[in-house]
Amino acid sequence: MAGTIEEHGPRTDAVAAAVRSRNSMRRSPSGGGAGGDADAAARESFVRIRFAAGEADLDAWLALGERLHRESVHARLPYAGDKVRKAYRRAAENPGRYCLLMAELGGELAGILYGEVGEHMFSRALGATVHDFYVTPGRRGTSAAIKMLHGFRRWAGERGAVALYVSVSSGIATGRTDRFLRRIGFRCTGGNYVHML
Repeated sequence: MAGTIEEHGPRTDAVAAAVRSRNSMRRSPSGGGAGGDADAAARESFVRIRFAAGEADLDAWLALGERLHRESVHARLPYAGDKVRKAYRRAAENPGRYCLLMAELGGELAGILYGEVGEHMFSRALGATVHDFYVTPGRRGTSAAIKMLHGFRRWAGERGAVALYVSVSSGIATGRTDRFLRRIGFRCTGGNYVHML
């Protein structure tokens, strides 16, 4: 599945407000010269969200996935790239159930989101779960995260999901992630705990 996630469709009021705020900041003059410099700066700050498609995207996705692994609390575990590649390829070949999103900023990959839709264990109602969600350190604070979540929400809604679930288990910037998710309308229903042996 290829294509771009457009800036429309259903979203929470909080998400809409955050996106509008970021868009207005992007359009606001920042002082200095006008014309070409401003246009170049705007292009450099525009985050494009699209579905992963093809082997080149898969390679880029896996490289960022390995970077996520190295930064996470799971870094001491050996990274099995071949296993991850197989899982992501299977996901790419089944776009009705799985979603692979990429955030690009300034011509570079800035973030990834991997999620799926399926029945709840206790109900036939569909829920959408985010399995991997990562923005590179230098791109945190841009609209990459909120746009990927908006894209996933829209994708999940089109498939009939009634709820969106995000578990934070990487150990990366957990406080900041909690504040971000609450700000855009999520509520905390528990926590993730690990005891390494």
